[in-house]
Amino acid sequence: FCYWVEAEEVNNPSNIVGTSRSNTVCVHFPERILLPEAVNPFSAELQDRVFKPEVSFAQNYLFIVYNRWGNIIFSTSSTSEGWDATSRGSEYVLPGTYIYYIEYSDAYGLKHRQKGQVQVVY
Repeated sequence: FCYWVEAEEVNNPSNIVGTSRSNTVCVHFPERILLPEAVNPFSAELQDRVFKPEVSFAQNYLFIVYNRWGNIIFSTSSTSEGWDATSRGSEYVLPGTYIYYIEYSDAYGLKHRQKGQVQVVY
């Protein structure tokens, strides 16, 4: 992201309109992924019903959830979509441990991979 300050002069005694712009400063915000450790699809708290990584500044995002036999039960490339503890959007899965895999690119185009476990509790 690049930033600059622009100032405009108006309503001065000489009726001169002028614009001035500062130097440009660019900063890199590192990508960040925060993950909950469990999901409860029947929780009273809405945010606990979906296993959704909080993603910032990542590109080419892929999020997959596997069951204990290695079958894909959820996948998305949308950072706004999370897993609702169902198998392919139909039936709720059994309580237990499930594996997630996340792949994304950073601002420099480097690929990153992250995997771990999520607990489904009722």
